[in-house]
Amino acid sequence: KQFSCLFLSKSVNCVFLLLKLNYFFNFLNIISLSLISINFIGLFLSFFALKESFGFGNKHLFRVCSAIKNGNCNQVIKSNNANLFFGITYSDLTFVFYFYSLIISFFISKFPLLITLNILFIPISFVIILYSIYQQKISIKKWCILCLGISLTTFFQSILLIYFSNNSLINLKYGVFSLFIFCSILLLYLLLKPILS
Repeated sequence: KQFSCLFLSKSVNCVFLLLKLNYFFNFLNIISLSLISINFIGLFLSFFALKESFGFGNKHLFRVCSAIKNGNCNQVIKSNNANLFFGITYSDLTFVFYFYSLIISFFISKFPLLITLNILFIPISFVIILYSIYQQKISIKKWCILCLGISLTTFFQSILLIYFSNNSLINLKYGVFSLFIFCSILLLYLLLKPILS
């Protein structure tokens, strides 16, 4: 619980600091502010899914997750179906993805081509959303409110990217650079995961 409060307070402080900096240096626009908002929500939900996967759920989270019929976040998040590949779970991937997306959201007004990777991830995102819903409905027969919230947030992020982007925002150089940043964050997370869990 103490770690959750610390994480949330530090996250909120960082966002407010960046917004204050924006006031003086004007490096954010409506696109980046929209993406910051949606990515912060995604990171927030992913953080709680990750907490649940590490076994640090709490009674408030349990109440939210069991608010619907057949709702059980713990059973869904810890199921074998939650493992995607190479020991990476749905919770791991969404946390890293939203952490990465939140970071680049602060820079896209100056470097719009940084969202190249996010645009290229859209088809993969839709496949993962459908896979998650299929697993919950058919295989596990339980629903995870957090997972559904993450899927909905990912859907809205994709719609936002499609709406604000055009083909000129896809650039190989920035795509490779963005992939390097994403893979670096993923690698760092995978190295820290045994310590965190």
